[in-house]
Amino acid sequence: MSLRLLVVARWYPSHDDPGRGSFVADLVQALAAEGVDIMVASFEDVPVRGSISAAGQRVARAARSWVPEITAPDALNRPVGWGAGVPVARLPAFRTANESVERWVSGHASLLVPFGVALHGRWPFELIHAHTGLPDGLAALDLARALGLPLVVTEHDSSLRRRLPSSTEARSAYRNLLRRADAMFAVSEHFRTLLAGWLGLPEGVMDVLANPVPAVFFDHPLDEPRDPEELLYVGARKASKGVPVLLEALALVRADRPEVHLRLIGRSETPQDEARWQDMAGALGLAESVSFDPPRDRTGVAAAMRRAGAFMHPSPFESFGLVAAEALACGLPVATTRSGIEEIVGRSGELGEVASGTDAESLADAVLRVLDARAVHEPQRLREYAREHFAAKTIARRTVARYREVLDARASRLVVDRGTMTRTEPSLRSRFQAPIVLGFNRTLAGRRIAVLPRSLADGLILVTDVAPEGRASRPSVGHVIEVDLLAAYRANLAAAGGGTTAKWDRLQRAWHFLLSPRAALRRRRIRRSREAMLLTAAERAVIDAWRAAQSEGGKPPRLMPIDGNDLAAAEAAISLGARLTPGSTRWLADLWDETKASGS
Repeated sequence: MSLRLLVVARWYPSHDDPGRGSFVADLVQALAAEGVDIMVASFEDVPVRGSISAAGQRVARAARSWVPEITAPDALNRPVGWGAGVPVARLPAFRTANESVERWVSGHASLLVPFGVALHGRWPFELIHAHTGLPDGLAALDLARALGLPLVVTEHDSSLRRRLPSSTEARSAYRNLLRRADAMFAVSEHFRTLLAGWLGLPEGVMDVLANPVPAVFFDHPLDEPRDPEELLYVGARKASKGVPVLLEALALVRADRPEVHLRLIGRSETPQDEARWQDMAGALGLAESVSFDPPRDRTGVAAAMRRAGAFMHPSPFESFGLVAAEALACGLPVATTRSGIEEIVGRSGELGEVASGTDAESLADAVLRVLDARAVHEPQRLREYAREHFAAKTIARRTVARYREVLDARASRLVVDRGTMTRTEPSLRSRFQAPIVLGFNRTLAGRRIAVLPRSLADGLILVTDVAPEGRASRPSVGHVIEVDLLAAYRANLAAAGGGTTAKWDRLQRAWHFLLSPRAALRRRRIRRSREAMLLTAAERAVIDAWRAAQSEGGKPPRLMPIDGNDLAAAEAAISLGARLTPGSTRWLADLWDETKASGS
């Protein structure tokens, strides 16, 4: 009987970011190929902010409102356009500004625990594997303790190099996780050493388990013609990944080898950043020798790696450096900064060259050494090294072996009715029914909807606030219901003889109090009731939209909140019988993709 596993990972591919957490999906896919039965619990941020109610109250209420839906089978979908092709839930994760580690973890655990307990009742899994310790591992620890199951954690998060040294609370929480988890892995020896140092613990408290390189990087022969003068970079185009160093190093390399050119595959975070890199290339005299290519899927990246002459890895820090391992799998030598991926590239020079530092001069020197040593970098030898150390099948088998060790160690304490372990598939919906999207924060709603598949967004109804004066932009959605949430507030304030602008409040409040203290007190009460009036207006708008949908016949659509304010506004309709979707836009896109693929 196959092992049943719940993976907990906020970094997991989605419609809006299909590359995020690809290393988690790679492992899930490889484990599934080894016979492990897997479901994934991922997350989508639900911002808790604004003025409708206090943040803490809103988080608590939000968790209660969503529990009946995320514990039902419909919380799981099986998208095929992104991820690993296994069922995934997109649990709302409540986030407040400047929150503590404790609140960050509880915002994820508040729905993960009831989801996991309910799933275990339908589909008893034996093990939980969380990816990253903060918050996923600690949230998963609450679930593991609730079910009495073992927990394995793999740490990938390079941002810990900032969080752990600077936060006593984060270090304390992480040490607690290390004490309680059944196994902890870092993705590289380098990262394990750093984590142990930041935590003040011996390295032995963690093991090492590398990220897997998918089969697509090994599948094709290495006999395609290469451009020996083409350097390749694959990844996000941002400063933290070393793009300025990359371009400066290229300029230095071309001073010695003017025929060398660079191809960058990826994207910038904003159009302004993209323009910045292109302007920088022009200023360095590289306009004709640099190609800024859009992102490609794994097949496209592997093809580009098989055609290039060398790979440039300019990042100042990596917890693992998967793209360097992928390059080796494609027979491509790597020139890298001293970023922590030395154990991938090695120091012998047979797989590539490690720069003496993280600056442009050091990287340029490493690139020139790689180009001078082409005869040494025999592509098939690079591939075989990568296959032996990083191939997905190899890593999956090592992972399963560790799972078995953990399960054997816990066998006497585990209570699992193996006879009832029947797979409960999330039922395919006979037809797709679009929900009513609640997005009173117009800017956030517009961003979330803009990245949905166009044919999906065109069928949605959005309930939102009116556009600010002078900003009449319309979210890209089928139908928009605009509500002036402040209309009643402004009318009441005007009836009390007061202005509604901040300028009036600052300059005239004291004067009007002297002229008419009773009216001034009335205006003060109105201002204090502003949040309640906003909530009332939003609640009424949701009820009206929901009832209007019912009056059109058929099954009433569910409500899909985008942030905490929207959820607060949905509560009155829920009390009247309305239902929420089991997640927000990521859940919706997963459902749409599954039903589209099934032809439903």
